[in-house]
Amino acid sequence: MADLAKSSPAEGARSSTARRVSPHIGVPRLQVDLFRIVAYAIITLGALVCIIPFLWMLSVSLMSLGETQSGQIRTNQLFIEVFHLTDEEMDTTLEEVIPAFVKSTASISRSELAMTAREYATKRDSYAIIGTNTVIRGGIVNYIRAWDKANFRRYMMNSIIMTLLQVVGQTLFSILAAYAFARMRFPGRDLLFAMFLATLFIPATILLIPNYLTVVALNNAFNGFYQSIGLTQIATQLGLRWIDGWFGLTVPFLASTFGIFLLRQFFRQIPEDLYDAARIDGAGHTRFLFRVVVPISRAAIVTIVLFTFLEAWNSLDWPILVTQAVEWRPISYGLYAFQNDVNVELNLMMAGAVIALIPVLIVYFFTQKQFTEGIATTGLKG
Repeated sequence: MADLAKSSPAEGARSSTARRVSPHIGVPRLQVDLFRIVAYAIITLGALVCIIPFLWMLSVSLMSLGETQSGQIRTNQLFIEVFHLTDEEMDTTLEEVIPAFVKSTASISRSELAMTAREYATKRDSYAIIGTNTVIRGGIVNYIRAWDKANFRRYMMNSIIMTLLQVVGQTLFSILAAYAFARMRFPGRDLLFAMFLATLFIPATILLIPNYLTVVALNNAFNGFYQSIGLTQIATQLGLRWIDGWFGLTVPFLASTFGIFLLRQFFRQIPEDLYDAARIDGAGHTRFLFRVVVPISRAAIVTIVLFTFLEAWNSLDWPILVTQAVEWRPISYGLYAFQNDVNVELNLMMAGAVIALIPVLIVYFFTQKQFTEGIATTGLKG
């Protein structure tokens, strides 16, 4: 027993050394999660399907017309090249001096040789004159041409005003209605909310005609009222009408079933103790809503803002239905009409599409964090 006890430490040391030396002991086994690999592959494929058309659109918007017709994948020209010329250089004919902004590969006809540099830059689609004597060329010229040719300035302003009114109005009404359904108790609350929620299953196309007939009736009533008090001209100038005005473009969208539902579910997660503490401090429902509930629900509210912005910015059917004058139509209609005008010039079509998409990308860039948090933290408990 003593010998066995004496040999035990040595044997333990040899065993420990063997464990350290052996390459097969203590090495973690490589585990292959087939489900995760397949899931990541599907997500990557979906991301490529979504991003490739966007990259193609961006690439084509920077090409010349010849490059789009040759089927190139990417453009060979720079995004922007700026050339500052003097008055004398701008008024000199090409027959005397070829200006610096003309490409070496450009073909110049005999009639164009008699033009001045200013006339040539104005005629050719590859160039744009900024100010008096500054000529630019490159991919950015497509955006300048699309902006001027399609009158995007007016359409963009209409979309900004319409979208801003819808976002502010729908967000405010969604907060108020969601709070009433989530925190206030009144007879028939759950039944009313269930009926309200059922409207989600009604296709939006079915509501176009009833809403349009309602807007026409309201427009006739308001026109009669304005005429009776002598404010018809002022109301028309300010757009206070239901047809060819801001009322018809925005009022039907100031309430959103989805927005109210999403915020109601978020408000229901707020502990009842917070409201009890607010009542002890003398706060009522209004003060509790705007001083406590709204600040801690910022992520969900930003989600509603983003969804409302996208819906308003991309709307086309309803604005066409309630407007007769082109001057009242949004950027989506401007892009649609522009594509019909330049159906051969693919580079200009894609430049117009990028112009219409820029505000959406800007808004999403500044709200993506809150948007992701709002989707992830909004509960769905009853």
